[in-house]
Amino acid sequence: MTSLDPKRPLREPTPEERARAARLVWLIVLGLPTVVGVMVAYLTWGGRQVRDYGREVIGAVQQNSGDVVKGGEDCGKIVPGVPRGVQSCRVERVEGGVLVTLSMVGGRQYQVSSADGTVSDRVNSAEAAARAYAAKVVGAFPAFVKAQRPPALNVQPVPCEKVISLPAPQGVASCQVESGPADGPQVALKLLDGRLISVGF
Repeated sequence: MTSLDPKRPLREPTPEERARAARLVWLIVLGLPTVVGVMVAYLTWGGRQVRDYGREVIGAVQQNSGDVVKGGEDCGKIVPGVPRGVQSCRVERVEGGVLVTLSMVGGRQYQVSSADGTVSDRVNSAEAAARAYAAKVVGAFPAFVKAQRPPALNVQPVPCEKVISLPAPQGVASCQVESGPADGPQVALKLLDGRLISVGF
């Protein structure tokens, strides 16, 4: 086994090795911002495509003077060709105009309104509020079981309003405690945009 000789000087890098290291540093310095810029441009272009589709749906509704059913209607029925990455798209009449809500696969949500021509791009706060509400229901459920002695959960689901005195947050269409696919109950929430959220105990 060889050991390092403390008296022996360290080898100097050759000019070729120095040039290679300098190229690598410059490649990282120039390449990283380029990659980030390309990703930002791609996401911006995708968001613009989604917003433009929302405006197209509003234009079609206004042009045809069609009645959008209460509770909303699927955008694809009005303007075919929903952009890639859109999980759900609903158009509904609201006070002062038409509102298109486009939910993306990653949880981002775009809302395009004809009321004042505004477009808002926001992460879906309804899902975060729904999950926080479900956590409160989970915390209150053991005391509810002791006090109420409800029937078995696999027979009849229990509405969340009976478990906890707080009302469901905006954006939640329904909430109930039911028997889950695994062992134990779960809180099942349905959002107004049609998405289902399950929170296990």
